[in-house]
Amino acid sequence: MKEFLISCVIALLIILCLSCRKNINEEKVNMENDQEISIVNIEDNGKIIINNGEGYPIEKENAWGIICYTNITDNNVNVRISPSLDAKVVYKLQTDDIVIVRGFSNETMTIDNFYGNWVNIRFKSIKSEFIDGWVFTKYVNIGDKKPVPIKFVEIMPYKWPGKIKLSYNIEGKEIFEEVDYSLKGNNYIFVWGSTTFGYHYRNIPGVYFLNEDTYELKHFTYSGAFSDGAVAWVSFTDDFEYVIQDSGTSSGIRGITAWRCSTNETVYQGIYYRSSRTIGHTIEVVYMYDDWYYERGRTDEEIMEYGKRFTAENPVPENIEDGRKQGYHVEIIINCTINLDTGERKIIGGEYILSQ
Repeated sequence: MKEFLISCVIALLIILCLSCRKNINEEKVNMENDQEISIVNIEDNGKIIINNGEGYPIEKENAWGIICYTNITDNNVNVRISPSLDAKVVYKLQTDDIVIVRGFSNETMTIDNFYGNWVNIRFKSIKSEFIDGWVFTKYVNIGDKKPVPIKFVEIMPYKWPGKIKLSYNIEGKEIFEEVDYSLKGNNYIFVWGSTTFGYHYRNIPGVYFLNEDTYELKHFTYSGAFSDGAVAWVSFTDDFEYVIQDSGTSSGIRGITAWRCSTNETVYQGIYYRSSRTIGHTIEVVYMYDDWYYERGRTDEEIMEYGKRFTAENPVPENIEDGRKQGYHVEIIINCTINLDTGERKIIGGEYILSQ
């Protein structure tokens, strides 16, 4: 009887050990699955990219062009805000962290006895936030891939808006694409990046100048190449210290972002209405007097207080009221200016507008 009880205890311990091991393995698998889920990407329409034992890198076509999923090859790899050892570090990645490669730098250099470029990457942090930055090629599993520059082909003025035809060569195949441009001085200006149709991750992203007399193509800045929406126009302050870019497709309220060209830092991100002027280092923007925006942190108490006073002191204009009767929504915007050097905001006034 005693021997039987001892046998039962031993068997029970074995079962418990196996169960613990199973739970540990399940936890490990779940962690791995969580890591796999963490690379679900907006650009891939929510689909999970699975290795399937093929190994990285994996090229993948998305709505705009070709991107690449791959892994980091060392621990404590610095992710920088721009492709330079002097640039600010925004994150550190570890071996086998999965990233999306979205572009190559134009610069080459030797770092840690390795001659290479930088690559622009996107990944999810441990807080599940998307982070963009630059990593030196030595620490990214990208094989022998090199940057592929774009070339000017022709101006296409018969299209509206005006377009520039470009080309680049991938593995012996010439790819032709068209891109919208804006004008500043004697330069055509356009953005080439991950939200431009036909873009390839081996291209050099950024804002380009094309001289209208010589047709010389010049890469000016990496800022603005990875905006979250369609780009309608791109502009600069007169001294080219800041690049300012529209993003969106609405005919009224649209997104606007400003970057400091020297550091690649985003200095402002918000919205504007119909048009936005730049005066020196100051841009015109709007904020919404709206509880939905307030609850999501896209506006603040000062704007809400101003909007409350504005609506109390200013009745809805007759033409706006007529629009409401026809099924349009009445919204209230607060017009402001933003100083890009200091971030200082000044409220100019309120306005009723109609939206669908």
